[in-house]
Amino acid sequence: ALSVDCFVFAPPPDADRAVLLARMAGDARVRLAEPMQLFAIRSASSTTGPDTTTDRPATAPPATSPATPHQASATTYNDPYFSLQHGFQQIGADLAQRRSLGNGVRVALIDTGVDLVHPDMARVGRARDFFDEDAVAFRRDRHGTAVAGIIAAIVNNRIGIAGIAPGVRLQVYKACQPLRPDVLAARCNSFTLALALQAAIDDHAQIVNLSLGGPSDRLLGSLLRAGERRGMVFVGAVPEDGRIDGFPLDVPGVIAADDPGGTAGAAALHAPGRDVLSLAPAGRYDFVSGSSFAAAQVTAAVALLQARAPRHPSLTVRSALAQSQLHSGLINICVALARLTGPGSAASGCIT
Repeated sequence: ALSVDCFVFAPPPDADRAVLLARMAGDARVRLAEPMQLFAIRSASSTTGPDTTTDRPATAPPATSPATPHQASATTYNDPYFSLQHGFQQIGADLAQRRSLGNGVRVALIDTGVDLVHPDMARVGRARDFFDEDAVAFRRDRHGTAVAGIIAAIVNNRIGIAGIAPGVRLQVYKACQPLRPDVLAARCNSFTLALALQAAIDDHAQIVNLSLGGPSDRLLGSLLRAGERRGMVFVGAVPEDGRIDGFPLDVPGVIAADDPGGTAGAAALHAPGRDVLSLAPAGRYDFVSGSSFAAAQVTAAVALLQARAPRHPSLTVRSALAQSQLHSGLINICVALARLTGPGSAASGCIT
């Protein structure tokens, strides 16, 4: 996307990295030279709830043939854990689903791997691993599985939970590696993130969820701007200190997402980020916390709006969501839909 060739160099043990970078940067053939930087996903430790050890329900469809999302009622869901999804209703997702399920919108997750065969997981259209191509480890990763479940768990299939935008086409790019098996904490680097961002651009993703962050990075920032010029929308998670001066939030146009208890204030859109129920590997469910999962809800909200009002620019979509949170402090997808499509054509009965 940047019309450059990228190389990763390992300097000799006795070399001064800063000196080498300065020498390369001074070469007229080099557009930029930077150190390899580390990034982390934005989640707290998961809590233990009654569903943490819940095995795959006996009524689950075969993992090889996921159920098709159904149109949901704003008042009736047959997903057995729906009553535990308090944030789902707080952000008006139930009312918004009267008019939009996000059908056909391409949403990319740049994250850890995802349990692709979870019985409550919507069909994933594209999955790539930029670490080790270990399919077993990919499906065992918790963070990406939780983010994907919040966005696109199958609705009204009598299993587990309801996703906010179950009609989207998920594209999963593993760029972050868990610090240990079966933990949420994970790390990425400049190279793996660059590969994943380029893949999302190549695969024509419309929305990219980046529930991660770290220092400013010129290469990654350039790739985000290249994606934005193609009409892509990027959603990033606010760190605990509330600062938005690092990747990806330092790139103009990126939507910042945070829990309402966070410190980013008006700079971010707010969605519940504490004790959010979502999918866990091996057909299970768990509660998770962190701005990662607020970002997943904002990503899903953008998908619902884009499916219903595809011609509105990302700035207008963000503004509609920002205006929708004036009353409760949380985004209200139903209210945002009404702002974009007109009160008579959007979901009715929004609580404002």
